[in-house]
Amino acid sequence: MVESNPRWEDLNTDCLVMVFQKIGLESLILGVPFVCNSWYNASLNPQCWRYLCFPTPFDLFMARFMNEYRIDKHKLSVFGFVKLFVHRSQGSIAWIEIPYWCSELQSLESLSDELHRQQKDQDLSSAELKYGL
Repeated sequence: MVESNPRWEDLNTDCLVMVFQKIGLESLILGVPFVCNSWYNASLNPQCWRYLCFPTPFDLFMARFMNEYRIDKHKLSVFGFVKLFVHRSQGSIAWIEIPYWCSELQSLESLSDELHRQQKDQDLSSAELKYGL
């Protein structure tokens, strides 16, 4: 009898999504997508992006992201960076924590408008927006 060892990449997508909901944003962005195709595809599920708590120090996290994905530092603002992950959630965000220095009134209003628009499209309840990292 041949005993086979299960492979991580063969794990059911729903199981992967449940795990990815629990890991930090940094791992979800900078680790998971590079493991294998099935993990990358599972990480695109909006349920993985329900709780967005940006790691500190935020500037180092953003720099690592831009380096990993080869994005010119002049082509992505802090607000654009945060909004990128809001879009990934496709309206499923339940909680978002942004750095305190991103709390300019115009940026918060735009982010709040985006969250409400996505949630209306998905017919979901309001997300909680918190700043203060």
